[in-house]
Amino acid sequence: MSAKRPLTVLHLVANRWWTGSAEPVIRLLTGLRARGHRVLLGLIAGDRFEQKAREAGLEPLPGLSLEVRGNPVHAVGDLRRVRQAVRAEGVDVVHVHHSHDHWLGWLARGPAGLVRTFHNARAVRLTGLSPWLYRRTDAVIAVSREIEERGRRAGIPPEHLVRVDGVVDLGRFEDGDGAAIRKEFDLGSAPVVGCVARLAPRRGHELLIRGFQQLLPEYPHARLLLVGKGEARARLETLVSDLGLAREVLFAGYRDADLPAVLQALDAFALMGAGSDESCRAALEAMVAV
Repeated sequence: MSAKRPLTVLHLVANRWWTGSAEPVIRLLTGLRARGHRVLLGLIAGDRFEQKAREAGLEPLPGLSLEVRGNPVHAVGDLRRVRQAVRAEGVDVVHVHHSHDHWLGWLARGPAGLVRTFHNARAVRLTGLSPWLYRRTDAVIAVSREIEERGRRAGIPPEHLVRVDGVVDLGRFEDGDGAAIRKEFDLGSAPVVGCVARLAPRRGHELLIRGFQQLLPEYPHARLLLVGKGEARARLETLVSDLGLAREVLFAGYRDADLPAVLQALDAFALMGAGSDESCRAALEAMVAV
């Protein structure tokens, strides 16, 4: 396999949501395509990930389920479908992003190379059969130092393990002034702290809200803008109400197309903990925009 010729790369991503591995995968595929390589994408159909892939001009590979839990018949069908795609499309590299994908890719790759990207440290398993699989993978990519270190502990050969830190689209986040967002939330010239993160347990929103409360005696006009959606929203809204902060703490909901403007409206950004993508894309985007 010569690196001097265009490659055909099949990415398998057992994900349906626009979170975690999804955005980095789309960015990687568009980058590979721009460099003249041919890219194929297998994902869980029917949600935001598929929508975003199609918006980027990527047609998901048909006939795949990739559901982690479900009918074993689907798993057998996926194995056959990936094997067929590897042969028919002349796939040079199968690039996998989750444990389910990894086993499927290893079983179905045929003569193709196998690459795994770990997007969070929890996915690097230190016991069971997983380390055996890692050692039989041609290359392993870690998106953070913590993942890289855990990969070493799992026994991944150093020559197969590389760290590729997260990246961000500078052009998307550098322009603008956030004026429309300040108008939408009636922020005026108030100092604004913001956080972009899923409203979920263990993301640190409670601590952030209580910490922000401590600022108010010195900065009474300050506002806290919480950007994101999730199952914890109702509980956080109750906390904000109980603390008497309904005027100061604002819930912006999920933002997509206007996320750069949201970040540009902030004076300071806080991220209390990494989510499912430990390249911390939210923090990288904020560093460009704020």
